[in-house]
Amino acid sequence: MDIEKKLEYVANLVAYAEILRSKGDIIQSSLLACKALEILTLSAEEENWLKENDGRYKALYEKKEQINKHPYATEKLIFMIKNYYFTGQDDYIYKDIERNIINEQWVNEGKGKDAVCKKSISKLRNDIIHDHFDSNSKDYISDTDSLISKLKNFPFIRNRITGRFGDRKIICDWEVERDLRTEFGMHGNSDMAMTKPSFRIKKNSFENLIEAKKNIFLLLRDILQDEIQSPYVDNEKIQLSNVDSTSAYVWLTIPLKTKKEPPEKYKKRIKLYVPTVSVIMTPLELFVYLEFGGFTYKYKTAYYKYIMNNKHLVRLTTNISYGCSNMRISGIPCYRNVHWYVFQNRIFQLDPDMAKEDLDQFINNFEKELKKLLREKQEQFRITVESNKAISWNIALPGWIYPYNLFQEKKITVSYFAEMVQEHINSLEPVMEYMCRLKNPFKKIEEKEYRIKICDTYDHLCQ
Repeated sequence: MDIEKKLEYVANLVAYAEILRSKGDIIQSSLLACKALEILTLSAEEENWLKENDGRYKALYEKKEQINKHPYATEKLIFMIKNYYFTGQDDYIYKDIERNIINEQWVNEGKGKDAVCKKSISKLRNDIIHDHFDSNSKDYISDTDSLISKLKNFPFIRNRITGRFGDRKIICDWEVERDLRTEFGMHGNSDMAMTKPSFRIKKNSFENLIEAKKNIFLLLRDILQDEIQSPYVDNEKIQLSNVDSTSAYVWLTIPLKTKKEPPEKYKKRIKLYVPTVSVIMTPLELFVYLEFGGFTYKYKTAYYKYIMNNKHLVRLTTNISYGCSNMRISGIPCYRNVHWYVFQNRIFQLDPDMAKEDLDQFINNFEKELKKLLREKQEQFRITVESNKAISWNIALPGWIYPYNLFQEKKITVSYFAEMVQEHINSLEPVMEYMCRLKNPFKKIEEKEYRIKICDTYDHLCQ
């Protein structure tokens, strides 16, 4: 294991996270700090190496009661620091480091209104990634500051940042910034596209998602912002996901218009609260579809109610089935179930050349299956919504799949693909029109009684 290389890399990330924090870029700062912590913890390769070569780690790994005492990732981090990073330091310094990783305590006893929780380093990371959805909130900013501070408290990071004890001082000049931004795909919505509309989407475009974002999605965003023609989507609020070397996808979202402007705290991550026409690329495919984010509770139940109406379902299914029949490449029209936000676990596939009687048979079978699927998620829906958590699954997302090998022979430019997205938006307009008529979808989302009513509506759909 190249410990020195890892330490310098982590220290670079922490130093740059601090610089971004000083510039007010909380989101990128928090993501870099979380990434630094992940890298600092043992990787799978390092863990396997230690299992084979280090008796101390093997003993730790087999000592179940110790692993259960703290989160396993935290235990691995403690081991790495104690046995590899922590050299030549007094024992009391190591104890301070250990407390910094593990301890979580309340400053004021009783956990009352004025109590403040000093979180463990793992808790900070988990809250930033999973529980905070408003980057302007005091909790998000506080946790980001605390995580950076805790990381800097590790002597082997602090010494490299400050240049103490003979360590080479890290200087985050523009070259370091450029390299880090490239490595982690940190491109904001203001980044300029560097390719022309004639740039081709090829089979090998799917092999590097960082390059795909830079060469395809920045340009696609600009074209769609200028050229989308639909009264139901807000092309001024198009957003792109961050992409780094660990990302499984690039995600472009075009939110539906709402009767009233969403609250300010929702705008940073609008795709969580408003349905979006989404374009997502994975190493295997492009998928253009209607997405329902984790907190679109009211929209989800409205959508299920819509497609459980036979007249609406026939119209939408017909549009999906024939929505890519005149294009240079034929995608796979479908309804798609996903878990963990983007990963397919079931597909109901249509055929662009399907005869009317076959389409009717598909709709009859799909209607029966839909109610069964809703019932299977009934309890999970209520538990998640009542506790105001993000729903990580979706049922029957309408859209079109384009496997990567379709781009091998046909000449598909970014400009032409933008035209395809426009055609798909046209096909989705009936259901989007229905969604856009919803009144006050944000009004009471934080009130538990209101969320219980949404759950009751879902239960009614399952009867």
